[in-house]
Amino acid sequence: MKRKAIIVTLNTILILPFIIFFKYGGNVTIWMLPIWAVMSVVNTLFSDKIQEIVIFNSVMAVFACLGIWIDALLYFYYITYDSVGVAVMQLETVVMLIYVALLTLIECLVKYLADKAFKGE
Repeated sequence: MKRKAIIVTLNTILILPFIIFFKYGGNVTIWMLPIWAVMSVVNTLFSDKIQEIVIFNSVMAVFACLGIWIDALLYFYYITYDSVGVAVMQLETVVMLIYVALLTLIECLVKYLADKAFKGE
């Protein structure tokens, strides 16, 4: 149980770069792509079942989405507001959700095949 709480906490603190580096705007999302991939692998390594991979990656996706929106709102408030920035924020959100969904799909498939191979089925 403690291990799961640590993994969920790691997934939630991925919101911090968006808050800390908001002055860079949409670039933060680009920088987070490899970090999300690594965290997704960590989620897979520490999950016992496929359902846990989906849950952990869903938590990561929710906080990534929140991070993108907080980053954009802070940028709009403190730097500048423009309609292109809103479009970028929306595009980043969609791309992130597709990216995490693909990572989750690949890792669930790998976990399924690995479990099947180790059980000798």
